[in-house]
Amino acid sequence: MQLLFIVLLGFITIFQSYSFYFYRDDFALLYNLQHNIAFNYPYWFLNYLYLPIFLLSKTQPVGYFIYNSIFYFCSIIIFFFFAKELFTKKLFIYLSTIIFTISPVGIVSLQWMSLGSLQYFSLCLLLLTLLFYLKFQKKNNLFFGFAAGVFFILSLELVPLRAFSFIVPLSLLEIIRFKKRAIKISVLRLLPFLLIFFAYYLIQAPLMPNGIKNEQVFGASQITTNFKTSLAWYAPFQTTITVLYGGITIFLTPDGSLDEVKYKLFLILAMIIFITIASFFVYKKNKQIFFLIVASLVWMYLHILGYNLVNQPGDGEVVARYNTFLIPAFAIFWSSTILGLYLYIKETKIKILYFCSIFIFLIINIWSTIYFLSIINTNRNRYAKIFYKQLKTVIPTLPNKNLLFYMKSSNLDSHFKLIDFTRVGIYDKNASIAAIYDINQENIVLLINSDELTDYLSKNNMPSLIYAISYDGKSVRNISEQIKEDISIYSKPASN
Repeated sequence: MQLLFIVLLGFITIFQSYSFYFYRDDFALLYNLQHNIAFNYPYWFLNYLYLPIFLLSKTQPVGYFIYNSIFYFCSIIIFFFFAKELFTKKLFIYLSTIIFTISPVGIVSLQWMSLGSLQYFSLCLLLLTLLFYLKFQKKNNLFFGFAAGVFFILSLELVPLRAFSFIVPLSLLEIIRFKKRAIKISVLRLLPFLLIFFAYYLIQAPLMPNGIKNEQVFGASQITTNFKTSLAWYAPFQTTITVLYGGITIFLTPDGSLDEVKYKLFLILAMIIFITIASFFVYKKNKQIFFLIVASLVWMYLHILGYNLVNQPGDGEVVARYNTFLIPAFAIFWSSTILGLYLYIKETKIKILYFCSIFIFLIINIWSTIYFLSIINTNRNRYAKIFYKQLKTVIPTLPNKNLLFYMKSSNLDSHFKLIDFTRVGIYDKNASIAAIYDINQENIVLLINSDELTDYLSKNNMPSLIYAISYDGKSVRNISEQIKEDISIYSKPASN
């Protein structure tokens, strides 16, 4: 019953995501699914992951965002069972699961239909690996060790650009439960996972078609290059502090980053002092809980450092998508800290004040997560949904032939909205219109300002098929005939 309540709490937290619309790379994925085009390694699994929901939803976004939430709920359930293995007190098992559920850490993943399912599916694989490994440690049952190995290998094979950091919490689980008298057992337990990890990234991954090169994961040149930037060691440290503040960061600044906070240095120092004092008192009461606190901090830092060095420099936001895999560490840190301090002050008069602080902490986190998703919904998704609905009304269909599609904006705000609505990340910029109208994107020339139109017409013949709309930020009008007349004056003859 308690777990059902927590899942319901999760539903309330992310409910707004069900009204989201496709965003940037979503169109590229949608287009590939429509035309049965497979992504290259290491993204080959995307087609298989999203094919079931594509067959049901086609171009209706709500189905995809419901699909996102299924993996989100699965991660909550798996973490609950992981917490049962980690903590003995029921209260703190539920508390850690609640913190996991309402955390804003990495929540921006839900903004994309092409990223939400992938991120939370990957998180489920991580949690299953940790769950079975922890069971393997406690019960010394080879079945659990085999299960952990299977999920670890699946992580490497299916999501290699995400699983490279999974070895960190796996190693930390062994370290925090390390005993001198059982050193051989600890080494034998962890060694197969380390061998699989290095064998995959050093041998198998580089050999795959479009494979991950060694320098992408372990390359000294890449690491040296990134260390010469402002990243060094400090940026991951600041991001770790940002993640630890959780929803408080969003409470201070909507983008969830300490960079723009006026009292950034004070907040960083305050968190360092809090961790130091809390760790001192927890260590005196329960060393095992203290080790959990330290392990969660190391997990956060090394994960962020790894992403900064070998994948993409982070922008330091608590909601950033690469932080999705730190939700368990965030929950473990705060539930362990709360539990450790509770053991120290449970007999004192400030016990009520302590529980009030916990309640406020939980309220801030769930409010900040809901608030951040509402910003996404208000600032973009509501307008995008209206835009594409009106677009399909004024131009119901497009022929699957060579055509020019011009979007005219009436002001700067509408121009930026068009860029945000239609440009498709690192993929072909025509994928958005091609996916919505289910036509081949190589047949479309999509232009969204007069400079692009002028430049195109100066270099190319006027196409025989021209479609155009005007957008003022609120409504879409079909101006195809008007544009045809305007550009026919100074363009080259039409091409067939």
